[in-house]
Amino acid sequence: KNAHIRGKIADYKNFSNVLIAVTAFFYFGIVLVGKEQSPLVLGIMLAASFLFMACAFLFRFLAQKWERNLEEEERF
Repeated sequence: KNAHIRGKIADYKNFSNVLIAVTAFFYFGIVLVGKEQSPLVLGIMLAASFLFMACAFLFRFLAQKWERNLEEEERF
């Protein structure tokens, strides 16, 4: 069971890192090519960027929560 939870923790941390990288690409797309895009496209890219960043923080938060719970279980 602990190995399964450790695998999920590692997966969630990896998901978080990937989402942060995708967010950076969206941000660079907005900054570099933003003047050529319509306001609708910019709004969609900005919303996607915020959504991905929020998901990244959620995954990181859940991974830390499960890590703390796993450490507490191992103490007892």
